Amino acid sequence: MLDGAVKRVVVRPRKSRTKAEKEDEEEVLVIEGIEFDRSLPVKFDVYVNDVDDVMGGPDTAEFAGSFANVPHGQRRGSSKTMKTGLNLGISDLLEEVGADDDDSVVVTLVPKFGEGQITVQGIGIKLQG
Repeated sequence: MLDGAVKRVVVRPRKSRTKAEKEDEEEVLVIEGIEFDRSLPVKFDVYVNDVDDVMGGPDTAEFAGSFANVPHGQRRGSSKTMKTGLNLGISDLLEEVGADDDDSVVVTLVPKFGEGQITVQGIGIKLQG
C-alpha cells in the first residue's frame, strides 16, 4: 500500500555493462501488480538512486517516470479495480546517478494523488533487447 514514500533496494541483473551491451539491451525498471480503484485519480512518481547516496535525500535521486490514472466513464458491470504494470527504461539514468557499477539501486515510489489507494506487488529490473 502506498500510503507515503516507499523505498526498496532492487538488485540489477548485471553491472558494468559495455557500451555495446547497453546499445543491445536496455535496463528496464519493472513495477508489477499496480492495483487501484480506476474510478479514482491516482498518481505516483518513481525515483532511482545510487545505494551509496540513499541518505542524501530526494535531491540526489533521479526522476525515472510517473504512473497516473485519470478516471473516465466506465461500462456498466465492469470491475472498479484495475491491475496493471509500469516499465521504465533506466540505462542512461543509472549512468547519471553513478550506479552503473553497482549491484543494486534504491527505487523510491512517491504517491502524488490517491495516497493509500494504490498497492504494488513487486519492483525489479530486467534487460530488454
